[in-house]
Amino acid sequence: MQDVDLNWVAIFVAALIPMFLGALWYSNALFAEPWMRAVDRTRDEVTGAKLGYVLSAIGAVLMSYALARIVRWAEVDDLLNGALVG
Repeated sequence: MQDVDLNWVAIFVAALIPMFLGALWYSNALFAEPWMRAVDRTRDEVTGAKLGYVLSAIGAVLMSYALARIVRWAEVDDLLNGALVG
């Protein structure tokens, strides 16, 4: 297997961005109340769901790592090709 030099800081930052956006999206400031009404849940039922958040974080790191490997493998060096690979 080929040894690939990856930017681990960029991978973790790329994984944190969807976690941050999800936390903002489902916050009280935006859509927490309408979402809870739509799925027929109470605040007590959704605050105990920490496993889903942990699994989402792991999935975001894995997805960022996989995309970094694909970008490196494809030897992307400009914005247009990066958008095509993404």
